[in-house]
Amino acid sequence: MTIGIAIHAPQAAQLALAALRAVEQIGRGAIGGFVSLRAIGPDNTLLGLETQRGGAAALGAILWPTGLAKAQHVVLMSSGPDRPEPLAQFTPAKAGVGLVTGHRLPNMRDAAGSAPNLRALALLERGVLPETAVAQVLAQDPQSDAGLIALDMAGRIGIGNSALVAARDDLGASILRTHDLQMGVLHNSIYPHDIIAPLAIATAQDKLAPIDRAEHHSRAIGLPIHSSAPRRALILDDASGAPARIETPDPNWQTDQYEGAPLMRGDPVIRRNDVIGRIRVEVYGIACAGRIAATRGQELFGWCNV
Repeated sequence: MTIGIAIHAPQAAQLALAALRAVEQIGRGAIGGFVSLRAIGPDNTLLGLETQRGGAAALGAILWPTGLAKAQHVVLMSSGPDRPEPLAQFTPAKAGVGLVTGHRLPNMRDAAGSAPNLRALALLERGVLPETAVAQVLAQDPQSDAGLIALDMAGRIGIGNSALVAARDDLGASILRTHDLQMGVLHNSIYPHDIIAPLAIATAQDKLAPIDRAEHHSRAIGLPIHSSAPRRALILDDASGAPARIETPDPNWQTDQYEGAPLMRGDPVIRRNDVIGRIRVEVYGIACAGRIAATRGQELFGWCNV
């Protein structure tokens, strides 16, 4: 019925929306409707975006408040359309404290007027760690129809489901903790449910630091290939730094016609006998007598500095 995402990272709002967009493109079910996104900006102000319909695409078309693009603490909750107002009830937050999201109905108040997500936020304000806050709230009310994700100002994340929700067979959950990205995802009623949370996290990782990002590019066609080297490498001209040749131990590149990958991901880029880079983007090349004459698809090698 919902998905909740929490992120602590540079450009967290962009990462969260990219993750949600990927889920909407691949998944089916309770998705593509309302979104409530809350953030704590770099000046410690509360920021938000919301829509009742249209999902990630609708939020991407809204004018963002100042500071949201630089916010490093962001949560969102999304599902189908037309949820009860105010939508901020699904993503409570307090500047200087943290933010809470989740899935199912963490906003529903009990007989005492208290909602699970608000209780978790109150514990964060008292200095309780997110993981402990989530576990404590859900243990106190195991029959609440709620899963929670809590994010504090230190970037720590806690996630969990009540006993009632944990018994479902359509759940997804994932948490990632790295030096530059902390992220938690919970969802239900979005299919295929086994891949949704990993997809969301992988999408955010890829947007933050794509492993095919290349700082330099060069055209493959015309490059000579020397087949007498002990290893594959792109050799740059000592003076200009422009690609001079490809070296490889494979003699097939010297035949009348041969095709494949003359350079592979991870191969060294060498200038003045020093390894200055590594290949990130390969080219499918067609060589004639030791020179690349054409490519199939990608025309540019890409490499990054080391």
